[in-house]
Amino acid sequence: MANDFKKTLEEIHNLFTGLEQDSTDRGFDGQLLEELINLIASLEKSEDPILVKLSRYKNSLTQEMTLKHFT
Repeated sequence: MANDFKKTLEEIHNLFTGLEQDSTDRGFDGQLLEELINLIASLEKSEDPILVKLSRYKNSLTQEMTLKHFT
């Protein structure tokens, strides 16, 4: 199970980095952002309290946020 969460964290990092590099202020790829939100939300199933806490950030990611807010 720990390997699954490690893989998920790597995917989150890759999506985050890609979105940060490829987006303009108020111009996020909706599909990639949704995938990122879903991956972050999946961390709430972890037994690690830090990952569960990280999963709460899913509610902070919206299409309307600025690039500064995202980074």
